[in-house]
Amino acid sequence: MTPSTNQGTARGARALEVHTLRDGHGTPLVLLHGFPVDHRMWRAAVEAMPGHATVLAVDLFGLGQSPDGPRQPSLEASADAVVAAVRDAGFDRAVVAGLSMGGYVALAVAERHAAFTVGLGLLDTKSRADTPEARLQRQRVAHQVEAERSTDGVLGMVGSLLGSPAGASTPS
Repeated sequence: MTPSTNQGTARGARALEVHTLRDGHGTPLVLLHGFPVDHRMWRAAVEAMPGHATVLAVDLFGLGQSPDGPRQPSLEASADAVVAAVRDAGFDRAVVAGLSMGGYVALAVAERHAAFTVGLGLLDTKSRADTPEARLQRQRVAHQVEAERSTDGVLGMVGSLLGSPAGASTPS
């Protein structure tokens, strides 16, 4: 199946892009990707999912096919935009699940839009704020990406996100 997209509008601005990864029935599952990827990270997982539920994936601000976000980005603004985009796609309630940064946004959706959120999935994420050191590192990378208008600043994340290759150095 070819995923479809929805370009609704929220409060006069172009909304986040919503991709239908599975056209099914019932309450949809809304998937929120990690940084610095987009909705495409979910395709293989959705293909392996049992059942026939509708599965939507949202491109968060500045990633995939979604516009840049507000000048002062926040989890709250992202959460509100996710809910507005999913509602524009025709759904009043959803199960919301997010990976890493998407998990932060999913948690904000649940906190700010309890009546919208039927269920919550937090995948490889946490519910606590970053340490001051981690926050500074995130800000440094964000400023570099913004200043250079390039994702080169996130390339250094590869070493911290990926483990060593299997068998690379196993103790005997």
